[in-house]
Amino acid sequence: MHIDWDLYRVFRIVAQRKSLTASTEELKMSSASIARRIAQLEEILDARLFDRNQDGYFITPAGLEVLPFAEELAKIANAIERNKPMLSASGAKEVRIAAGYWITEFLLREMPSFHRDHPEISVEIVSGYEFANLERRDADLAIRNRRPDVGRLAVRKLSEFQYAVYGRKDYVEANPDSLTEKRFQTCDWIALEENQTRLPSANWLYARLETRPIIQCSYGFHILQGVKSGLGLGVLPRFAGDNDDTLTRVSESLDIADNFLWLVIHEDLRKAIAARAFADWLVALFKENRTQLAPSGDS
Repeated sequence: MHIDWDLYRVFRIVAQRKSLTASTEELKMSSASIARRIAQLEEILDARLFDRNQDGYFITPAGLEVLPFAEELAKIANAIERNKPMLSASGAKEVRIAAGYWITEFLLREMPSFHRDHPEISVEIVSGYEFANLERRDADLAIRNRRPDVGRLAVRKLSEFQYAVYGRKDYVEANPDSLTEKRFQTCDWIALEENQTRLPSANWLYARLETRPIIQCSYGFHILQGVKSGLGLGVLPRFAGDNDDTLTRVSESLDIADNFLWLVIHEDLRKAIAARAFADWLVALFKENRTQLAPSGDS
């Protein structure tokens, strides 16, 4: 029997999402196309894989029997995709890296040196706070602030980075308390939302803050924009704040532990030419900028 891998791919995603509509974005298909493929697979297998109703698609006992095979096919397809750079005679000329918004800003600032040394390699940066799935080839490499503990992943510690408190120069001049511990009582603050105190920088600030922030943001990167606009003080990574001439650092590096960055690459890609070149550049980059990312002393 001929196996159409794409039918099993569609089946697997619908089983996960439990809805045609919820599956359209990941599959890049219309609901009607997805429904046709499900019906086609059911006809091939002579089995009803889903119960359909107005609330969605719900997998049947027969579908549960098929699902492990679909998962195995997906692993095989992902492994082939990951190994494409090694299969090509010339090697892949592009690399995709996943990083948070802060690190993306840092990488873009430093990227000219990579392109100077590797003009033949194009780089795609996938920015966001969600961890990219390297098994599924969402990215070739990732920079993460937590060390992953699952998957066939090669992991290397890049650096530790530091936070400090910043304000726009004119705000600091107009609010001398910003230079003292009174800042937590009398100054205006731009901060992450209070429900994000699981993040070390937010937890540090809310443990000290005696006034409600005038602005709360969903993403740390937006704090920079608020501070640059002169609204008040904010906690920023030093590699961002120290390089902005419009800002004044009003504190030493904050006592926030475990601010490590990790370089993560799938084992299958360790010998891929483009991925290896970018990984080597990253390691050297963070080594060169270690005094900026994790200053040993404060002025």
